[in-house]
Amino acid sequence: MATLFHLLKNCKNGWSEFRINNLDVRKIKSYGYNKRLFCIFDIDHPYNFWIKYENPHSESDISPVFVNNKWGYAITEKYSNTSIITKRYKSEEDILIEINEIKRLLNVIQQFDNEQISKLNELSKNSK
Repeated sequence: MATLFHLLKNCKNGWSEFRINNLDVRKIKSYGYNKRLFCIFDIDHPYNFWIKYENPHSESDISPVFVNNKWGYAITEKYSNTSIITKRYKSEEDILIEINEIKRLLNVIQQFDNEQISKLNELSKNSK
């Protein structure tokens, strides 16, 4: 299995807690971008690029609850296969450069996978 990495450039971290710049392209599930609506503290980076990334993890949350006229706490555990990465960019062109490079790397991986599948099929036919 081929693995290619892409380093996100010319960006700042966004609101997401999961922060990584060197992405394993195989782990990218989806992505998109938008112009930020509120840029009060970060006006020089008005574009938001988000990536849904494979990152199996568990999260705990503590919430207040009111039961039988008493306050208490409920602890919940949640498991997720993905995390969202958000990055902020100065221009839409910078994001499109990143997207085009990710698409190129995904195509390289797809071609490699197809070649390997063809080789395996050929070996399977020859072994019969």
